[in-house]
Order: sequence, then C-alpha cells, then structure tokens
Amino acid sequence: MGRPETLGELGRHVSQRLLIKGFRKVKLSALESFLPRLRETVGGAKVQLFDADRIGGRRHLEAAVLNAVRAFQDGYNISRSFPVEVMVYASAQRQIGKAFQLVGLRPETENVAVLIFEAKKSEAENLLKRLHELMGGKMDDRVVSTPKGKHLKVFKRIFNISDREIEAVKTRGESEGEAAVKIALEKVSLLSAGR
Repeated sequence: MGRPETLGELGRHVSQRLLIKGFRKVKLSALESFLPRLRETVGGAKVQLFDADRIGGRRHLEAAVLNAVRAFQDGYNISRSFPVEVMVYASAQRQIGKAFQLVGLRPETENVAVLIFEAKKSEAENLLKRLHELMGGKMDDRVVSTPKGKHLKVFKRIFNISDREIEAVKTRGESEGEAAVKIALEKVSLLSAGR
C-alpha cells in the first residue's frame, strides 16, 4: 500500500500495525532505575507506555497514533521520535516535558497502557512478554477502556474537562466517560490543526 491519502485509509493502515495492551497493579516506584531497563528491553522498537488512568482508553491512543503518523508524513512533527510524538498527541500538549508529566509514567502509576507500533505480531507478542516480566502486574485490557469512576475524575482533571462541557456534548445513550473522551479527542485534533 502506498501513502494513505484519506483519514479512513490512514486509520485502517495504522490499525493493522498497532497493538495496545493494559497492565494492572504494576509497581514502578523506582522510575529512575526502571526507565533505563525499559529502554534496554524495547531497543529500537516503537513503544510507548502511558499511565492508563490518565488516558481515555484505546480510542484515545488510536487517535494519538493517527495524528502522530500524519505529523511525520506531512513533516510537522514536534519530536524526532515517533513514540514521543504519540505522547505529545495523547496529552494534547505541544511541550514534550508537559506531555510526559500529564500522561506518562509516574512513580505512583499502577495501571499502564502499552502501545507497540509497526512490529510484526510475533515481535510485538515477544516484546509484550518482556515488558510484562519487567513491569510485573497483571495483563488486563480493562485498564485501556473508556474512563469511569475514579479514572474519569482523573481524566477530566488532566484534560481540563468540566461537567458543563460533558453535558453539552453528551448524546443520548452515551456515557459521561465517552463524552469526556470525545472532548479530549477534539483537543488532540486542535493540536494538529494549530500547526
């Protein structure tokens, strides 16, 4: 396949090359020693880890990847690193440091969303296994679902989403979490449009 031209083509192209998994009850208290081991484990693979309680689930991460791919294709990427560009879009922030601060790993992170891009299925599964050994915890994709409860409160605070905004965009049958993700995705899109 050549360069995808439409957003739909790009989305299909990206989804074929993307793996998102969640981990629960991870212990990262010593981040300064964890991060070098993480770099060693992933090598040159395109991998990014997020505090899953600070992202809006799978849809949010897919949108961040889609925008990062488009930024690299069109030459308006902020970072030279694709995983860092995904972090920038996931946070809806132009500043890389602020992006990591908002949605990246922190010592108190217990739920982790792992994103692996452009790896063959067998390579991605092997990498996931090594990451699991490194982080511990339990593989659980529920941590990359639409935010609700305590997760929703954190997500709304991180993305500065008010109850009033949620009520304004929420459609019939849509949860508060789905509406909050929709608002966050608008902020992600505005980051791309502002370049």
